[in-house]
Amino acid sequence: MKSSVGIVFLLLFLHLLISSCDSLKKPGSRGKIPEVRDEVPNGGADAVYSMFIHTAIPDTLACGTEYYITVKANDIFIECENYNYGYLYLEARRLANARINELTCNLTACPFVHSNIVFHSGKCVNGFAQVELRVVVHCLRPNELPADGLEELVTPRMDTAFLDSLPVPFEVRPHEDLFLQIKSDQAGKPCPKEYIYRINLIDDVISCQTVGNYGPYLERARNEATKIWLATRCGPDCSRRPWEELGASWTCEQNNVKIEYWFIVPCKK
Repeated sequence: MKSSVGIVFLLLFLHLLISSCDSLKKPGSRGKIPEVRDEVPNGGADAVYSMFIHTAIPDTLACGTEYYITVKANDIFIECENYNYGYLYLEARRLANARINELTCNLTACPFVHSNIVFHSGKCVNGFAQVELRVVVHCLRPNELPADGLEELVTPRMDTAFLDSLPVPFEVRPHEDLFLQIKSDQAGKPCPKEYIYRINLIDDVISCQTVGNYGPYLERARNEATKIWLATRCGPDCSRRPWEELGASWTCEQNNVKIEYWFIVPCKK
């Protein structure tokens, strides 16, 4: 009898697994996706992270090719006077570094990953602050000297708008754009607190007809959720608990795979 019950549960598990895989072969959704409210910061989320992949940077970079990563970190509904850009700058640098650390080079021909900041700026207009970084990444051959870059800003408080740039081609490919929109005064709120995050991923594809499985795109969203969870700071005497998925949707329109992914990070004593 126990053997028969075990077989039944195994068959049920396999049925659910196959059904789940089949559901990812076409546009769909799961869980509960909160309503985006335009009248409140971030549409109701504590932070929104967006990744736009125009020409995907390969995990293993080609020797001698320059790859560009642009990061924009925004803070909204704030006072611009004497605004502290340091927090946004650190967040933008963290995002850039996290992406760079995922890249590798040919260990024989050009083993060293090198990156330079070629543009950075900080500005605030009408309650909207933005720090933008553009980083060039390339693999250096042995004895090849790295190109010059801008000095990274390390001042913990920057209360003046800034802009500095090296010559960069107007159109550069391959490149990826990363966007983070936060509400900085949400960080470190007293316990208990649940941070609600929304991830938007947009990935260029040759054709929507070629997308046979949305699973890898959702997995990328989950990986980004883990990184955001690791960066979440809870308030005093508060512990960060494992993040939980709220809901997700996936589709393809005009040769763009679009993923919307919501999750929460609980902070509890």
